[in-house]
Amino acid sequence: MARDGVAVITQALSADFFFPVWLQYYERQFGRDAIYVVTEAGSRDQFATLGLGGVFTYPGNNFDDAQRSKVKAGIVQALLQIYKYVVVVDSDEIVIADPRRWPSLRDFAVQANGTHYTCMGFDLVQLTGESDLDLGKPILCDQRKFAYATSSMCKTSLTRIPVQWGVGFHFASVYPRLGDLFLVHLKRSDVRLQLAWMNHMSGRSIPSELIKEYYKPDADKLASFVATVSAWPKTSGWDEFASSGFQSRFLGEVALDERDSIYRGKHFTVPRLIQIPDEFRGQV
Repeated sequence: MARDGVAVITQALSADFFFPVWLQYYERQFGRDAIYVVTEAGSRDQFATLGLGGVFTYPGNNFDDAQRSKVKAGIVQALLQIYKYVVVVDSDEIVIADPRRWPSLRDFAVQANGTHYTCMGFDLVQLTGESDLDLGKPILCDQRKFAYATSSMCKTSLTRIPVQWGVGFHFASVYPRLGDLFLVHLKRSDVRLQLAWMNHMSGRSIPSELIKEYYKPDADKLASFVATVSAWPKTSGWDEFASSGFQSRFLGEVALDERDSIYRGKHFTVPRLIQIPDEFRGQV
């Protein structure tokens, strides 16, 4: 049977926070019935009535990232029996095709023929003086104007072949292939929502002390981060946004880890704020 179309899969423990924005974006690209969610049994009812393509209950500890990656990779492999490509993202990650070349991510995927594609990644940030987000209004270029490039968001997020991912889906069993895709990470774009999410997660039973610390609500720490990032130098223009220097550095530090056959690189952030090009306006 010929494969056609594109599926989107995420893991989500809540249908709140950034999930409505995420769902609206990918539904507009591929249709709601092509969207799949992996969640824990206790959260299934939040997604079961949304008309999604499917809701998978995660069999085991949601906070075992290594196990989570393997389970999700298995679902991706199954979806590839039906779909041409699968978009693999977290529920606060938006993959956007270069708007100078492609009307939409769907248009890119329809014409793409590569085995996989890796995004150039950005953290979208709330800066000092910026209001809380209104999730019912456009975000990019309107409510949030700046982001910074970070290698941790350079994820292989579109594939037509089975792939294994490392912890956090930051690196994969295929060598990164950068192209016309950008990943915009929403987590840091609203301090209020980030703190609410951390409170939500800290109320759960988490077996790992390291992960408990990661989700520990700390308003002072978040405020300090905003102040630090807000003081970074600002720049603009497509040459800065789609920086060939950043891409070369990212790719130059990727090597095969023979312990688990995952191509890994270094996590680094460029301490410079880049204005979101106006061509992204209205995408999210």
